[in-house]
Amino acid sequence: MRRRRTKRFLIGEMSQSKFCKGRVLSVTLPGVVFVVIGCFFFISNQNEYWTSVLYKSGTMTAPPFKQTLLRKQGKSVKIPFLINQREIQEGRRSHLQTACSKHYSQPRYDVIKNPPWNIFLDTTHKILYCNVPKVACTSWKRVLLVLTGVMKHTDDMEQKVVNRYGKSQLITLSKIPQNERQNVLDTYTKFMFVRHPFSRVLSAYNNKINPNSSAGWDSMRRQIASIDGQGKDATFTKFLKYIIPMSPSDDDRHWSTTTKLCLPCDIDYDVIGKFETLSDDAKYILKLASVDDLVEFPSAQGSSPTNSSKKHTLQEQFDGVPLNIIHGIYEKYILDFQLFNYSIPKLTFV
Repeated sequence: MRRRRTKRFLIGEMSQSKFCKGRVLSVTLPGVVFVVIGCFFFISNQNEYWTSVLYKSGTMTAPPFKQTLLRKQGKSVKIPFLINQREIQEGRRSHLQTACSKHYSQPRYDVIKNPPWNIFLDTTHKILYCNVPKVACTSWKRVLLVLTGVMKHTDDMEQKVVNRYGKSQLITLSKIPQNERQNVLDTYTKFMFVRHPFSRVLSAYNNKINPNSSAGWDSMRRQIASIDGQGKDATFTKFLKYIIPMSPSDDDRHWSTTTKLCLPCDIDYDVIGKFETLSDDAKYILKLASVDDLVEFPSAQGSSPTNSSKKHTLQEQFDGVPLNIIHGIYEKYILDFQLFNYSIPKLTFV
């Protein structure tokens, strides 16, 4: 009897053991999977750039946890910001590509042989920036000067020094060997900034030509003031009359078209920033280039803001400009309007 009981007991124990192992196994597998996934995203959460890296490589179209918070240096940044910026850039680049295909059947400019003068590089962090005057260009030069070690802080130099001495310290695409330029275009984070053409041309006038400006453009002011033989001041309307007939090769860089300056149909920019969304676009670019822990985009303090993007400023200064001149300005900048999806603002014209 004892042996039978022992045998039955052992058989029961074995059955129970198998049952328990089955239960343990059935409970453990999902648990292990859950822990592994949890660990992956915990580690991922510590890296602020994982989304950008996956995005840029094309591996991922959207991060799995949209509400995850990324923490760095005590700051919290929501992943939806990166998602939204990614979608905004996809929309801008898609529109640009469609518009370019309508205007150009093939590349029109050999960037490798003749790179534009205004494309600056940070070879350490692999950043390429197309400089467009009157579109936060001084601020971006400050950022590059910090990243390249010329300055410690973005406010170390005055604006005039940045635009004269500082600019000469930056490497341009034209300065590197021709056989290395294609690699730069293929591997660097490339960005440019645009601005509504009306706002940009108004900013150029207020900063350089306006009689109240301190810029030393006296010779051009006199030419503009005498354009129609009436009055002594270089008014905004006279300025528009002056630049409308100018050929692209004669345009000053401060009002030359963005299309001519940056060749967006020939260079595949990763980011098309807009002056109207400068803060968010700058934040996104610094994250995309993995340098947001090294430098912050500077404020407008220390530059020469003209508030030319504000609607009331546009309305005030365009008030009284004849409609035929408005049409002439639109035709001059028509590619900037079309490539970057700008429309004529709803203002009251004569």
